[in-house]
Amino acid sequence: RMSDREPNHGVGTLFFELAGDLRLSMLSKLNEKPYRLSQLASELDATMQEAHRNMTRLIGSGLVSKGKEGDLALTPYGKVVVMIVRILTILGIHPNALTLIGLLINIGAAVLLAQGRFFAAGWVITGAAVFDMVDGRVARETNQVTRFGGFFDSVMDRYSDLGLLMGLLVYYANINRPFYVVLTAIVMTASVM
Repeated sequence: RMSDREPNHGVGTLFFELAGDLRLSMLSKLNEKPYRLSQLASELDATMQEAHRNMTRLIGSGLVSKGKEGDLALTPYGKVVVMIVRILTILGIHPNALTLIGLLINIGAAVLLAQGRFFAAGWVITGAAVFDMVDGRVARETNQVTRFGGFFDSVMDRYSDLGLLMGLLVYYANINRPFYVVLTAIVMTASVM
């Protein structure tokens, strides 16, 4: 049952939940008003099975809650995510610029990792994740989806990964941990394969 799941608020989970067009459409509809699942499925021209499967994921990620009467509504967390996408769409920031901003923020996080400031780096990585999370949605909202944009996003994501891992590599080299240096180098290599 959907209401029995504990929410999982991890950034990775959030990325996965926002990757599907049906889930994004559900969030947009729920931003307008609460819905029952059958109403939502009907308005989005989805089968009940598709709607249930996707809604279960949204509830599990903490973006949507199910009330006692069965009404589905955005959680405060879900409202913030939808609001960020809407603001970025209104501002007219190009989706590729959002991708690039995410990369630059991750480079800042890499510097923090190199200094051993892991807690601060974690928060900065989370901030960068917001840009990575919304760039595709903004592209869809503004009708700017292109092959180049998808490719650019994918390449910048790999650069972000490499930058963060480079920060760890520098940190482990500075504290003289050769095993972790080698391990990080292996992960760096695997992340671009």
